[in-house]
Amino acid sequence: MSFTQKLRYVFKKYPSLRFVSLLVLIFIVFFSLVFFSRGIQKAPHLYGISPQIANPGDVFTLTGQFFGSEQNDSYVEIGGNPLTQSSYLEWSENSIRLTLPANIQDGLVYVVTKAGRSEPKNFANRQSIPILVKKESTLHTPRITSVSEKKPAVGNLISIQGANFSSLRGSSKVYFSLSDTEDDTTEYIACSETNPDYDFWSDEQIRLRVPDGAQSGNIYVETDTGKSNFFPIQINTKVGTKTHKNKNTYLLSLHGNMTDIETIGEGTLTLRIPRPIYSPLQELIEITQSNPEPTIADHMGTIVHQFPISKGITEKIEVTHNFVVLARSLETQIAEKEILPYSDKSLSMYAEYLKPNSLIVSDKAEIQELAKKITKGTTNVYTKARRIFDYIKEKFTLDVELRENERNLQFALELKTLDSYEAAFLFTSLCRAAEIICLPVAGVLIDANLIAKNHWWTEIYLENFGWLPVDMSLALGLEYQGFHINEKKDADFYFGNIDSQHIAFSRGLNTIKPTNQTGKIVTRNRSYALQTIWEEASAQILSYSSFWSPIYVNGVY
Repeated sequence: MSFTQKLRYVFKKYPSLRFVSLLVLIFIVFFSLVFFSRGIQKAPHLYGISPQIANPGDVFTLTGQFFGSEQNDSYVEIGGNPLTQSSYLEWSENSIRLTLPANIQDGLVYVVTKAGRSEPKNFANRQSIPILVKKESTLHTPRITSVSEKKPAVGNLISIQGANFSSLRGSSKVYFSLSDTEDDTTEYIACSETNPDYDFWSDEQIRLRVPDGAQSGNIYVETDTGKSNFFPIQINTKVGTKTHKNKNTYLLSLHGNMTDIETIGEGTLTLRIPRPIYSPLQELIEITQSNPEPTIADHMGTIVHQFPISKGITEKIEVTHNFVVLARSLETQIAEKEILPYSDKSLSMYAEYLKPNSLIVSDKAEIQELAKKITKGTTNVYTKARRIFDYIKEKFTLDVELRENERNLQFALELKTLDSYEAAFLFTSLCRAAEIICLPVAGVLIDANLIAKNHWWTEIYLENFGWLPVDMSLALGLEYQGFHINEKKDADFYFGNIDSQHIAFSRGLNTIKPTNQTGKIVTRNRSYALQTIWEEASAQILSYSSFWSPIYVNGVY
């Protein structure tokens, strides 16, 4: 009889042996499972600590997983030191509460069990954080002691005396009141970076030109060390006055898509998105979204994105920007007889705004001849501009539809019809031909339904007064609904006045130079900004498609 047969015989003959054997088998399986489960116990996961900065004696909480239902040999380590048993208040599978000891140090926090160490979290002892000791502010903040001119006009050069202005201007600014009343609601306008208003800057003296829009009231200097005292100043308003009656804050958005980008090598695609400008009439309060993060946040009034493009085909690139813009209305009163000829300084500073360019055809013979005819017999800048305004208003009619492409202004002169774009540029061209300092403004006009349409108008410069807005297309009867239904404005309102439903994205032609001499550039005609480059593709990029949304108005308040 074989061994197997003998074993079967014994199991059949003695039932008690079968029972004992079954118990032994169950015992082996049970302890195997216990041993195996201990072997695969998961290491603790530490998800968070609270507070991250605390004082000795504070209650400290750790949350996570796999801490174990009881502490046993597990512990918490902070800054390389395990906490003593007396520190623990509570220990559970997902939470540990303890009291921080008196000798607690900054460092990494771990939960340590037999299964391993958790990932770390950073902890700081509040008592070890250095406290910034403020310097005595009165010793370093700017202070104005005097202003050289008693009653300067806009554009006049003044000298501000004082202390702690800093030897270099950097990002420091001088602010003037925008209204002739001083209270808690008074708004201020900074001197322009581009006008340019700043002439000289030192620690004890600032020399600058009174900025456009400045009113009698207070001025102050703001530097990295703080704001100066308010100092009163009277502005000469002999030529005329400016009043801001209404203001609106707009939430604007735009986006662009570049698709089907095909290259023969590593290339670069550069996009330039216009920013709303800063002026007495509007402020870019905030850019609430720039997606993706721009390469340069502000270069020549644009947001710059540069995208590296790999060889082959890139399906899509998308950019999105959201702006919060404050727009103010402006109403002016002009003493026409008090208008002075341009000073040599003004002619030098604004020489560019007397010249023709790719958009302004003031050098064309027919434009010069017509400007001369209209302004014959007067040298007064305001009078000449008003005559040109009245001539276009009386002799031309407005085409309701905006043309998609440019046409020679000669046709407009012959047909006596203009679309809204041509109306602005005919007025601007005639003004420059008549030796009036002026510039075109591009942006959007927002109606009562919060629809923003591309729009163009003009600003002319008056000595000792500043810039005067002129909206030729609205004067010609361009249909649009203002926020106040009963507030119907006649054509003459748009010579010297503007409402708070205009948002400007460029003043003058923004001439941007290409970054790659062998690349390809794209411009956008008749758009909400006047700039020479919107898109720039390096030579390796063979082709792509682009789509730009209009400006969307997401809200107004």
